Order: sequence, then C-alpha cells, then structure tokens
Amino acid sequence: MSETTSPPTPTPARRWLGPLILLLLAALAVGVIQSRTETDNNIRAWLTAGVIALGLLAQLLWLVLFSRLGWRQRLLPVAAVLAVGIGVKLLTRVEGTGSGIGLPRLVWRWQPTADQRLAALTAVNPSKKPAVVIPVAAEARFRFPQFLGPDRSGRVDDVKLARDWKTRPPRELWRRPVGLGWSGFV
Repeated sequence: MSETTSPPTPTPARRWLGPLILLLLAALAVGVIQSRTETDNNIRAWLTAGVIALGLLAQLLWLVLFSRLGWRQRLLPVAAVLAVGIGVKLLTRVEGTGSGIGLPRLVWRWQPTADQRLAALTAVNPSKKPAVVIPVAAEARFRFPQFLGPDRSGRVDDVKLARDWKTRPPRELWRRPVGLGWSGFV
C-alpha cells in the first residue's frame, strides 16, 4: 500500500506574494521618478502615469495567469476594469490639460465645450464706455504689412523714444533676480 502524496497547496499568504511584489516595485519606481527633481515635471508626470498603467496591467496578468483562482474569480476583475475603461471612454472627453504637466483633463461629454461656454458669456458692462472708432486714415499709419516698415526703409516716423541715455539710462535686467532659472532668458 503506497500512499500518493499531492503537491502542497500554497498558503493564502504565499499566494498573494506576487501581487505584493509587483505593487512594491511599482511604488518604488514611482518614488524614484518623483525623487528625481532634475527631470522635467511633464516627463515625471507621464512616467508616473506609465508606471501606474504598467503596474495595473502586470497585476491583471498575474491575476489571470498565475493566481490559481477559479476562472470566475479571475475574469470578473478583468471585466470590471474593462467596463470602467470603456465607461470612461464613452462618458468623458479630453478638454485641454489639468495643469501645466500635460496630463489630459477629462470632462463629462454632456458638458458644454470651452467654445460654447465662451459664446454663452454675453455679460455686458453697462458702465463701460463704448469703443472709440479710429478713422481709417489714422489707423493706416499704424499698419506694418512688411517687416521693415510700410515702405521697407527701416524707418518709423512719429514714434517718441528717449534718445538721451544720460538723463534716462537703460535698466540692467540681467543683474536683477527674475526667478529661478529665468535669468538665462533675460
């Protein structure tokens, strides 16, 4: 009489070791990306979003391929993630970016667009004076259809500029603090 031994079943704590390692790796990658201050904010935001998306995909792949759960328990979370993704795609649209980092800002599809909101703004200030209409002859001398002036001579008459630098010297902008990283542009 020989007894057949079945392979040991993994304990629940050991079964979830794979997703825990994947989660810790994704968190470590996000931490490393965010700690690199020399990297541009836009690049850090997109790299962080990519790491989060790859981490979610790795978790789903582990769930389907390596979790040893029943098929219903494997495919229900995948179907839920797909349903949420399709719902977001069908119910929202991209309208610009949320901030200066370039990640898209999602708004509900049924909300008016920025152009429609701007067209709806018809607020009129009754205390404001009406615009002054400049006669065409006076307006024509301010037009510069060519780069060097109206007759390409490089001269513009009737402009009052300070020519005496002894009484009004130019200001030195490059010696003033204008903000971190902006002095090279001044």
